[in-house]
Amino acid sequence: VYRNTAHAARCIVREEGVSGLYRGFAPSMMLVSHGAILLMAYDQLRAVWPSVLMASFMAKMIATIVTYPTQVLRAVMQQRPVAGKAERYTSVRATARTLWEHGGMR
Repeated sequence: VYRNTAHAARCIVREEGVSGLYRGFAPSMMLVSHGAILLMAYDQLRAVWPSVLMASFMAKMIATIVTYPTQVLRAVMQQRPVAGKAERYTSVRATARTLWEHGGMR
């Protein structure tokens, strides 16, 4: 259990190296698109529905559905490696392939 942020950073660097601080960085960068998708969907839906509430709700649903797989990739990649086992999630592609092979679409 980490005592604070500095302790967490020291432990991660000691156990995984500096690269451990950047696990899941690529999916995090891809998630920047969530806001863009949300705004694009809102603009399109606002033209169809006069209700701001309905357009906002639907836009958020669309953006979440589109970006959720990337959130799963990020979360899995950021998990702490199990001691003594080979690292399974070394890249976005390897993580996606492993998740698909073991779980598929549910």
